[in-house]
This record gives sequence, structure tokens and C-alpha cells, in this order.
Amino acid sequence: MYRKENTCLKTKYVEITYNLEDYEEEDYPVIIGETIGIDKESIMLHCHRHIEICYVRHGTGNYLIDGKDYSFKAGDIFVINDNEIHLAYNDKDVIMQVILFSPTLLWNGAGHTFEMDSLHTIREISRRGKNKIVPSDKYYDLLVATIKEIFTENHFRYDGYKLAVKASLIKLTVLLQRCFSFDHNSGSKHMEKNTYLLLPVFEYMKENYEKKIKLKELADIVSMSTSNFSLVFKESVGSTPIEYLNKIRIVKASQLLLQTNDKIVDIACNCGFLSLPHFINTFKRYTGKLPRDFRKSYQYIN
Repeated sequence: MYRKENTCLKTKYVEITYNLEDYEEEDYPVIIGETIGIDKESIMLHCHRHIEICYVRHGTGNYLIDGKDYSFKAGDIFVINDNEIHLAYNDKDVIMQVILFSPTLLWNGAGHTFEMDSLHTIREISRRGKNKIVPSDKYYDLLVATIKEIFTENHFRYDGYKLAVKASLIKLTVLLQRCFSFDHNSGSKHMEKNTYLLLPVFEYMKENYEKKIKLKELADIVSMSTSNFSLVFKESVGSTPIEYLNKIRIVKASQLLLQTNDKIVDIACNCGFLSLPHFINTFKRYTGKLPRDFRKSYQYIN
């Protein structure tokens, strides 16, 4: 499926806004498309359980990824890990090629252990804050060529295109590993777990983020001890259960800050934070701004 979305070039923000569950096929968890400009409803901070690759074909702007602000221009590539809070803003005539895919496409807990290197590469990019690749980086030309291979295969859909896309995505992660000189052979390396095991936990967090949720409560959903659950969650998702839950809360809080005139203390309470200082500190950690400054900076979009 080759899609063009968001055809208005005059708007202020750009972000692909597919409902991932609606578009992806059960055995092909990949969404590939091109954004032109922006849909106003897609400006909100958000995170998802898909890895995202963005290639800027035209225009300029900024990306906010887990509190770190990047400027971008034509030719830049962004790698956004699953569960990283992000949005693009301040754009001028932006056109992006976007690839979203499930981490399980790279490693689902089966197969040879060396195959998990591809997923560890994405995790390491997130951990080191190296989300942006520019034309001067090593292997840049090969990265762009591989992205084009993926779009070509997905567009024409010749026999075996799904396998070809998966092969190109694995190749992409190998190039990224080489680009940043990641060494997966040094130090201890834990086995990645199958994230499907945690799907009920993800859904529970999404539906109950405004409540006080205890770690044991989450562990009981998948019949694990709290210690084992914490380990499996961190290895599978790349963050602790509480960090993941707080990101869901911050995404919702950012929406309320822009869409309502509610007091910040009320927004904090309604999003599950037990104190205003905790909310403010957590919000700044993931957005780089205090809640009041975030509201002032982006209020003109409403």
C-alpha cells in the first residue's frame, strides 16, 4: 500500500497519523507512506509500539523526540524507537517518507541469538540519543538507497515483496550499527522477549493511566512476579513499566494542555500524577519544557 497523506502545505506541523492497528496486516506489521504537509489533528505529542524511520525529502522543521529538539532539512533521516515521545513542528513545505514497523519484525524471541542485534541497534540509538542521521554520516548513501528499496518493493508488490521489505529493514539496522560503530559483542546482552506477551499490559495502561497503578497489579495481568515482570518488560520494551506508563500520561497531558483551559494541577491529577512537582519534572524530562511553557509555545495551533 503506497499512500500519500496530508496534502495541505500551509500548516505548521507534520506527523504521520495512521491508526496503526487499522492499517497493518496481521502477518505484515509494516506501514509505509509519504506525508506532504500536515494534518492539524496530528500535531500532538505521541508514542507508539512501532519503530519509525523518517526520510526528509523536502523542506525544513524541527523534531522533538523524548525531550531532545532536532532541526531538520531535506536529506536528514530520523530513527524513532518504539515508545519514544515525539512530534515534528515548525515545518516549511515538508515532505517525508515514513516507515513504521513492529519491533517483532526484527526479533520475536525465536530464531538465532545474533538476529536480535538488529533490534539492539534501534534500542542503542534511542539510549544514546542519536536519532538523527545526516548526509555527512558514514553509510548515509547506503541508508537512503535501502529506504528507496523498501518503498519500491512496497509500491510494486511483486511476488515476495513482504520478505524483501523485511530483508531491507534488517539491512537498514546493520547499516545503522555500522554508522554509529555499535558493538553488540561487548558486555552482557539480555535476550529480547516477545512483546506479544505484554499486549494485555499495554492495553491496561492505556485504559487506566489516570488511576494509581501498582507494579504488582501489572505483573498479575501476565501471571508473573514483580521482579520477573520488571525484567521482561525492560528487555522487551527498553524502559521500565513506570517509565512507559508515565509516557502515556505525558502524551495525554500534552493534549489536555493544548485542547483545554484546565488548570495544570487538574491536568496532572486527571492524568494519574500524585503530585504537581512530580508531573512538572516528568513533563520536562520528556518534552524539554515546563507544562506552562509548552502550552504557551503551541497554543497558536488551536
